[in-house]
Amino acid sequence: LFDHENITETEWSVLLLEDRRFLIHAGVDFRRACLRILRQLLTFRRIGGISTIEQQLVRTVLDDRRRTISRKIRESIVANAVSYRKRKFAILRSYLSIAYTGYRLTGVDAPAIILFGTPAAQLQQGQADFIASLLVYPMPKKIVLPVYNIWASKSPPFKSIEDVFNLFEKTDSRWVERMRRRTSYAARLRTYTIKPLYKIY
Repeated sequence: LFDHENITETEWSVLLLEDRRFLIHAGVDFRRACLRILRQLLTFRRIGGISTIEQQLVRTVLDDRRRTISRKIRESIVANAVSYRKRKFAILRSYLSIAYTGYRLTGVDAPAIILFGTPAAQLQQGQADFIASLLVYPMPKKIVLPVYNIWASKSPPFKSIEDVFNLFEKTDSRWVERMRRRTSYAARLRTYTIKPLYKIY
């Protein structure tokens, strides 16, 4: 059975930033992990971004944040099993529904509705890049989000990500700078990567 629906901008942003080989690996991307580890050995710097979407889902569900090899091995085994039992985009959407995106924020819909007045599936490219970037740089506790009622309000609190950056610049300039770099990186990736019209694998 195939699902012919189009991938949303938010899902595409997440794949660009978090796991570009998502559709072709089986829960563990050994090629990407080896390259990242080699880069870490050569630069003597800790390199992140080794985990696949499946591994991030498993880590979130098990709530195990220990930095141990045994945890990573168990996470990889479970991620591989999940990839064989669930469709790829069911895995992606499960992760996006429970991922930590900020203080008292769970899933990508929560910040999307609060900031832009629409569910994550309906976001435009720049907004989608912003929400996807929250998976790495979650909304800090010190930033007070506006109260927004999607049913009562006609216009969203923010029309663009620049409006968000400008408002929170004085509150947490370091977080804003990181988010600016991350969203700019996502925009650059979009220029030379083709967004798939997928069938679920």
